[in-house]
Amino acid sequence: MKRPILRMLSKIKYCVIFGGFPFIFSLLAAACGEDETTITNPPPSGGAFTLSGSVTNYPGGSVIAKAEILKFIPPDTFAVGTDTIDNNAQLSMSLVTPPADFLIPIVVPSGVTVSDTSARISGFSQLGAYNFSGTLLANIRKKNFADTNVVEGSFAVQYIFSNKAVTVTGSDTTINLTDTTISAYNLNLQAGWNTVSIRRTIQRPDFELTDFLSGELAGASWRWETSSPLFKKFKTFEF
Repeated sequence: MKRPILRMLSKIKYCVIFGGFPFIFSLLAAACGEDETTITNPPPSGGAFTLSGSVTNYPGGSVIAKAEILKFIPPDTFAVGTDTIDNNAQLSMSLVTPPADFLIPIVVPSGVTVSDTSARISGFSQLGAYNFSGTLLANIRKKNFADTNVVEGSFAVQYIFSNKAVTVTGSDTTINLTDTTISAYNLNLQAGWNTVSIRRTIQRPDFELTDFLSGELAGASWRWETSSPLFKKFKTFEF
C-alpha cells in the first residue's frame, strides 16, 4: 500500500530510507502545519559525529555494537562505527566516512524534489549487537516507543551520510480504495553524517501521515531489541 521512497540502507533489514515510515523528509505545511517540536541538529560538516547514551533493557555482560552499512553490487557490508558495551549499558561510538562505493543516488517519488541529484548517500537505522564470536544477539535502535506498536506520535531516528549538502522536500500521496497515506519530506542534509527523525504524525484507520525531518526529535532513547524489525507498520527505509 505504501511506496518506499528514499532508499538508504540498514544492515539487518537491508533498509534505510525515505518513504513509508522509513526515513527522510517532510514539509507538508498544508497538511500538518509548522513543526514546533524540539529538534537537535547534528554537528557542523567536518566535525566529529558520535552516538552516545544509555541502552534501555540492556541484559548485562559485554557485546560489540556495530553500525553497518550495506552495498549490493557486489554484496558487502562496512562498519562505520564500533563500540564495546559493558554492564554499565553505555554507548559511545564515533562514525567514520563510508567508502565511496557504498554511496548511492537519492531516489524519490513524484512530488518530492532533490536539490542536487549528484548527491550520494548511505545510512543505517539500527546497530547490531554481537557477542565476541560474531553472533548477532540483538538490534539497538533509537526511538520513543518501547515496542513495535506504532501509534500517532511514534518516531525513530536514522543516520544518513551525504557526500554533499542537499535538500529533499515535498510529499508523496498514495490512495488505495478508502485509505490515504502521505509521506512528507523536509530534509536539509549537510555534508557528512546527519540525523533524521521519522515520525507518524497522524494515524487513523483510513489516513496516515509520516514526516521525515532533519535532526533528532526530543524524547528518543536507545533500546535493546531481540525481536523483529523496528517499524512493522512504518515500513523502514529500504535500500
